[in-house]
Amino acid sequence: MVHLKDFRIENGKMISVGCGLGEMDYTEILRFMKERKPFIHATLEDTKPENNQQAKEFCQKGSGAETAGREIRHPECCQYCRRHHR
Repeated sequence: MVHLKDFRIENGKMISVGCGLGEMDYTEILRFMKERKPFIHATLEDTKPENNQQAKEFCQKGSGAETAGREIRHPECCQYCRRHHR
């Protein structure tokens, strides 16, 4: 299992935000998940009803040039999505 979290800097302070909504570069971790652990489970910190679709789409599509256009094999990218989007 992996735990994914993201952040943004606001007024000099680190603010936790939903996965894919901040400044974190997920290129390597998403590539690792796709290529070496395609059925791994992930939890997403700060994923809320108002941002869950954005986080889900971000995980499915990947991030960065290396993963652009290729979906990660497990569309249910986090426990929240599995519970709320069947």
